[in-house]
Amino acid sequence: IFTTEDSYSFRVNNLAIVYYVGQSRDVLDTLINPGAGQYYSQTYTLQDSANGKFYFHNYMDMLIADPVSKTIESSGNDHPTDPLLIQLKEAFGDTIALRYLMKDSDQNLWLSTWKHWLMRYDGKTKKLHTYSIKDIKKRQVDAISGNLTLLVTSMFEDRQHHIWFGTDHAGLLTYNPESDDFDFITSDSKTSNGISYNYSVNTVFQDRDDNIWVGTDRGISIFNPYRNHFQSIRHIEGNSSSIPRNDITDVIETAEGEILIATWGGGISVYDRNWNFQRNILLDGPIANNLVWSFLQADDGLIWIGCQAGYIQKYDPVTKTITTLNPPELRSTVISMAKDLNGNILFGLHNGKIAVWNRAEDKFYAGEASTSGTRNQMREVLMMHIDRSNRCWVTTPIGLKEFDIASRSYVGTYFPSDIDTSMTITVNGLEVYDDSTLLVSTVYHGLYLFHKRTAVFSVPDKLYLPPHTSAFAIKQDMTGNFWMTTNFSLYKFSHDLSTQVVFHMDRSILQDALGSVRFTELSDGRWVTTSSSEVLCFDPLELYMLPGKHARVEISGFKVFDQRINIDSILESRAAIVLPYHNNFLTIEYASLEYSGPRQTNYYYRLSDIDKDWNYTTTKQFADYTDLKPGKYLFEVKSSESDDTALITSIPIVIN
Repeated sequence: IFTTEDSYSFRVNNLAIVYYVGQSRDVLDTLINPGAGQYYSQTYTLQDSANGKFYFHNYMDMLIADPVSKTIESSGNDHPTDPLLIQLKEAFGDTIALRYLMKDSDQNLWLSTWKHWLMRYDGKTKKLHTYSIKDIKKRQVDAISGNLTLLVTSMFEDRQHHIWFGTDHAGLLTYNPESDDFDFITSDSKTSNGISYNYSVNTVFQDRDDNIWVGTDRGISIFNPYRNHFQSIRHIEGNSSSIPRNDITDVIETAEGEILIATWGGGISVYDRNWNFQRNILLDGPIANNLVWSFLQADDGLIWIGCQAGYIQKYDPVTKTITTLNPPELRSTVISMAKDLNGNILFGLHNGKIAVWNRAEDKFYAGEASTSGTRNQMREVLMMHIDRSNRCWVTTPIGLKEFDIASRSYVGTYFPSDIDTSMTITVNGLEVYDDSTLLVSTVYHGLYLFHKRTAVFSVPDKLYLPPHTSAFAIKQDMTGNFWMTTNFSLYKFSHDLSTQVVFHMDRSILQDALGSVRFTELSDGRWVTTSSSEVLCFDPLELYMLPGKHARVEISGFKVFDQRINIDSILESRAAIVLPYHNNFLTIEYASLEYSGPRQTNYYYRLSDIDKDWNYTTTKQFADYTDLKPGKYLFEVKSSESDDTALITSIPIVIN
């Protein structure tokens, strides 16, 4: 029992607080922590292990109970003596509106309020630091003016000693002790991944695999910031030593080990091989100089930089000097560049033409219009690929084209035969499949094989992609596997395209959709591609070596004619599900409760006497069976191609 200077009484421990009226035993109020020892979320009272004192509050005041003197000091006292209480009184007067408390592993006491204020009391320096959620909200893309209720809803310290804060209207925050500021992850209706919420992030938790679980007003989001095999480089708000807040368009590594990042309007950002920021390069002269679109390394080591309106910059990575060219033969934005087998440089322009710089003559030549008979008008050149025969293949928003370097003109335009002739198809990326075949990525139509000898497209027989998949960059690794990007996923295919592994990017990795049509390979084997706001770096060999998910799959739901039936007791008793003959339209739902790592889980299922072979699926997590005849069936599901019975979940079904 503790007594305040105005004779109010409290019973306090590290689990709960009981408020009494005066010296009586009439209970005024009781506050209980949600769980024993949970000092990270929604905590009302906690004990300082260093001095044994209890910290708690009664909304208006912060209180500290001393177990030695059995007294309580309050921030509401006229002259508090504790350093924390003194600073609280000076900052907020007699109305603090406290909500939750948390003591972290670095001796910081965190105090959230029913307002936009969040406080950190440093137990080492005895100094109170105050932060406003309003200031954090102003830095977010979806910052909205008005009277939003901005407040902290939960606080959590994970095993890696990172501090997380759930909020109303400001997403998920994490404290950065180096900058004494907060990073944030917010919901964005334009993206399909990441944290999903309308207004509130209510609670944060970490499981034994170090996954962070975030409970919101729209369900649960899960991500793992500690097992990422991807590195994201993006603009840091308020930090000039980062990429400018401009669209990212291309990446290249110089022979000197500098990594250059092109931005549209922010010039060029320079990083070292460890992604340490070096400098930003903004060029004098026309604004087009800093509207950068593409890079290419010439045979002499100079970096050619394609810019808006046909401007070309030549960067010397040794002397760090730049030369500006404005050749009249270009006169259009340089979207992409490629080098042929003779060292000549091709410039893919926004107007659809391809200009050429002849290395032997050190001379630019303008591109010609399409030859007669080729299909559709000219559109921007997205990517160029020079094959072993020095033939140039070009991707555009209106199909795949072939460009003749000698005549500097197009000689053919090609479309898949399954595309309506009145429509066009955007072809994004190209990669060699074999000596006579290209692998082609497209918008909404996934991947095609293009047979150069017959100029015919075909869909790979063994390939499975979800309908209307938009594919972007495509590249083969040193082991023969192919890698492809979609908006928020990375695919790895075997060489015959019969098997695939999908790596999903959560919001901590990728905040905007991938859109680059190229992978750039760095000197150490890592690959780079980009979204409009970030550079994504990964090692394909490292991802290739990741073990597959072979976790046991659980039956998570059962429906008859779309009506859900509770079968928990049947599953626990390992009995059969028995149904009358007229209840023979079934949906069986399943899930692997394994969240560690970025790999997508692949599922295989079958029903005896119905499916001869295992059915393979990725995103679909249910099996439908219609008009089943009376009889005994066995449904089986697994997350691996292995037939290890320990990994197969089965449930018998009897229809009478």
